[in-house]
Amino acid sequence: MKVDILLSFYKGEQYIDDQVESILNQDAINLSKLLIRNDGEYSKKLTEFKNESINVIQGENLGVKYSFFELIKQSNNDSSYFAFCDQDDVWKKDKVKTAIDMLNPYQDVPAMYFSKAMLVDDKLSPIGLDTFEDGVFDFERTLIKNNAIGCTIIFNKKLRDILKSRLPNYNCISESFLHDHLLYALCSGIGGKIIFDATPHIYYRQHQNNVVGNRTGLIKKIRANGIFNTNRVRSSWAKELYSNFSDVLAPNNKILLENIINYRSNWKIRLILMRNKKFSKSIIEKMNISLLFLLGKF
Repeated sequence: MKVDILLSFYKGEQYIDDQVESILNQDAINLSKLLIRNDGEYSKKLTEFKNESINVIQGENLGVKYSFFELIKQSNNDSSYFAFCDQDDVWKKDKVKTAIDMLNPYQDVPAMYFSKAMLVDDKLSPIGLDTFEDGVFDFERTLIKNNAIGCTIIFNKKLRDILKSRLPNYNCISESFLHDHLLYALCSGIGGKIIFDATPHIYYRQHQNNVVGNRTGLIKKIRANGIFNTNRVRSSWAKELYSNFSDVLAPNNKILLENIINYRSNWKIRLILMRNKKFSKSIIEKMNISLLFLLGKF
């Protein structure tokens, strides 16, 4: 089964050789193409890749979300699996094969895989596992946060085809609703299969332009929860999903999005959403989410 690796490049000359080498050395996969899209100014480094499996695409600067959308548009129709890829990581040799082995039983339904990542410094020395929550979220919780790191995600053609079919007329409502989070919420919303792997198969490089960690400070947590914001970012995620995919969503998830879109004008809907336990995993978080709905800040 053929696999497309989708890599969005932006001023990533320093580490790209390590990443490309780790992709070309993957165990027992049929690599269809490594598609590298340059999301910005000309890079001489990209002209050095001569391998027949590598296709470099020069494009205008669109930002990470739309750059990955362009990669999906240009991915191969005869490939069975597609993987998001960053420019500065290193993949373990078993990364893609492990994902495909887990996804293979679900070829007849939209499906995606994601895993933990091993955080490393710029010299690839281990720091520890990523700090995102483990496990697969309910659909409601994907509207609160994302725990699927994009560069660990591999998805099948059925899921790719649903997203690709909407891209020509895609209605982007929230720039913060990035490609990985969107795909995760979409797969959950349509009732697809989502697989979480607790074993890391990627060295996720941390440097000044790419740092992952918990918001441990109280002030940062307060700012992140949305109480003091006016942009209602989570409602915009719901609107974007509904605007582009309402016809393929599971009926109960479609109703949920409709309720979120309309809750500020209907107190009955506010109460229904405040009672939904699937948004949260703790009492404090449940109180926070209920307050967001109560104050119209969700």
